[in-house]
Amino acid sequence: TLERLQREWERSLMVGAMCHSLAQQVPGLDPERARLAGLMHRIGALAILQQLDRADSLTSLEVSDHAVETLQALVGVLVVTGLDMEGTCSSIIEQSREWLRDREEDDPDYIDLLLVAQLLYDMEERLPPGLPPIDELPAYRRLDPGAHSENLRPLLMLDAEEDIHRFRALLKGENPDAEAPALSAEIEREPPPRKRPKSRPTVLVSELLKPKKKKPSQPVEDRSTKEINEAAYRERLAELGLSDDGSSD
Repeated sequence: TLERLQREWERSLMVGAMCHSLAQQVPGLDPERARLAGLMHRIGALAILQQLDRADSLTSLEVSDHAVETLQALVGVLVVTGLDMEGTCSSIIEQSREWLRDREEDDPDYIDLLLVAQLLYDMEERLPPGLPPIDELPAYRRLDPGAHSENLRPLLMLDAEEDIHRFRALLKGENPDAEAPALSAEIEREPPPRKRPKSRPTVLVSELLKPKKKKPSQPVEDRSTKEINEAAYRERLAELGLSDDGSSD
């Protein structure tokens, strides 16, 4: 039951996103209200499956599916009424499976969007038996998307997946546009490669441990004061032209 509940929720997310994308092409329709229609149209099925899961029911899958499809619209109306959201929401839930719904107005409404989005989502798996081709249905003709349903579906699914990514990011309080540009921003901010330092000569540890040789010091003359005085005396005598014995040269 929990798996079926998850599938129903994922389907509602996709249908809501597809309604949002379709509404952007229709003047006068609000894309966010269209998304709400897609999210709410199976709220009764979600409520039933949640109760079955809580009750840990032994009901077979066939009985569960029959109960969901039979009661989901009625339960959905009760849910939105309890939430004080009756009116448009109730009409959308009640008519969400009226595939041949027709009316005098030519302009599409939210129910038309919902019908087309559901059929495009389900067209490869479980279209209702005996249903005419999607392109011939009144809702599709009023919507007039300008493309055949088989060509429209992949484009709409791609837009829906991107929209769901943004929607989930907003619910988490994240910036929906931050993830994609982040990588390019990181590339732009990548610092330039560092220059390799010049190679240094290899020095062995044993060389570092060797004691350094001391440079030989210059010999210092150990001259006494007497010798210095005698040398100065002789230089003075020489300047006067006398010798040590007092005679002149």
